[in-house]
Amino acid sequence: MGLKHEMIDRHHLGKGKLFIGENVATGRGSSIDTSANVVLEDNVVLSEDVMILTHDHPPGDVRNIRISPLIIRRDAFVGARAIILESVQEIGQGSYIAAGAVVTKDVPSNVVVGGVPAKIIKDIKGNNSDANSVP
Repeated sequence: MGLKHEMIDRHHLGKGKLFIGENVATGRGSSIDTSANVVLEDNVVLSEDVMILTHDHPPGDVRNIRISPLIIRRDAFVGARAIILESVQEIGQGSYIAAGAVVTKDVPSNVVVGGVPAKIIKDIKGNNSDANSVP
């Protein structure tokens, strides 16, 4: 199991599971929707009040629920009050999500993203960003 997990609020609509690697830390008030599987690989840090969603529905149509799994790769950091939406399937290894960011697309490895919606702010370790990832 992970290192420290302070009051993770788990909620779900499906049969997803939460998988937690080694040395994972989660801050108070973090909320993880396990409607689909969520994987937090080794050394992932979720700061306070992070919200992870794995389901969504079109406005006014609560019966047409979309469910999507999420994997947060090793050594990733998610800042306080960041929101990761259902449309995201992967946060890359060694990436940093800035506090308050709203992540709507996959994040490549070794980048810093921030803003609403989240965009790449900085490339870490000379990584070349992918055109299909967060613009």
